[in-house]
Amino acid sequence: MTMFSIVVGSGLSMTTTKHIAEYRTTNPNRAGRIIALSNAFAVIFSLVMSSVLAITAPWIAKNAIAAPQLSFLLALSSLGIFLTTINQVQNGTLVGLEAFKSILSRNILNSITRFILLLVLTYCFGLLGTILGMISAEGVTWILNRSAIIKHCKLAGIIISYHKCLTEFSIIWNFSIPAGIIGALSAVIVWVSTAILANRPNGYAEVGLYTMALQWKTAVIFVPLALNNVVLPILANLYGLGENKKYATVLKINILFYLFSTSIAALAIAALSSFIAKLYGPEFINGANVISILAFSSVFFALQELLLNALASRGKIWHGLVTRILSGLIMIVLTIKFTALNWGAYGLGVASVISYAFGFLLQLAFIQTINSNDNDMDAITKRI
Repeated sequence: MTMFSIVVGSGLSMTTTKHIAEYRTTNPNRAGRIIALSNAFAVIFSLVMSSVLAITAPWIAKNAIAAPQLSFLLALSSLGIFLTTINQVQNGTLVGLEAFKSILSRNILNSITRFILLLVLTYCFGLLGTILGMISAEGVTWILNRSAIIKHCKLAGIIISYHKCLTEFSIIWNFSIPAGIIGALSAVIVWVSTAILANRPNGYAEVGLYTMALQWKTAVIFVPLALNNVVLPILANLYGLGENKKYATVLKINILFYLFSTSIAALAIAALSSFIAKLYGPEFINGANVISILAFSSVFFALQELLLNALASRGKIWHGLVTRILSGLIMIVLTIKFTALNWGAYGLGVASVISYAFGFLLQLAFIQTINSNDNDMDAITKRI
């Protein structure tokens, strides 16, 4: 249920980011209705999910985790699900408003507050205190988000109106649902591929190698993924304003930056892969090739995520979902094939490279096709 809430929350967050960025200048009234709809949907959904968890907590504690004494704590944690989902949507609203300074100051203040709350409450009340600390921290985040949203909506001339907000309900189907599914598929694809690897001879050792190398892939894509939160609202805003040349320029610059930054980082990690593997101990000494291939896969992964944002900024998120399904199937099928050849973690890495490269190229083809069919976006086609 927690994972489901996170997926739905991420879908709604991306929805608010895209649409608020697109309409905050050209149609602030619609932006206000979309904020209201997203908030209402998040509250209703998270309330239902947290209520289900609270009600079923005794059964889950007894039958699922064999710890009936934790039923109260499990029920209490449902408040965390409620607040986390709402906070995701609020964060998407702030990103759509391009309130990046407020987000930064909120993150700093929230990190300090969260640390103090968890430290003090855990020390005083143990596990109960940890849960109370996490819930309290989410509550502080909600307060900070809420005040920032009110401030920036006022500056943008946006009035959050629940009146007639249901007229915007089509964006839930056209955008929120596919965006949420994309998030869920990403986790499922990785889990299935890793499970396939684990069930091969010496599988758990290979999973260990893969997990170790995955840390360096994460290092390569850290900056590009952080920039994704900035790229989507900028592209969506330019699209909403009809600034086709600026849109094309921003997208082209980001493609080149993502390609250059990840390639340099991947090459550096690949060059040091043997040294890095030795740092983990003798069990990982043969993991240099896995580190190298996963570092290389990060180049296509970052580009794939960038173009997903480009599609989302144009409202073509279903194209992104089709891409994620097809690339995911390719990754799973190739993982089966390569692990059967006893390629182990390296085989999963090769499958990742091919899958991400396919996803990037297919999304690029989608963008080119969309541009060629849209007379108002011909400039983008010429410049990408």
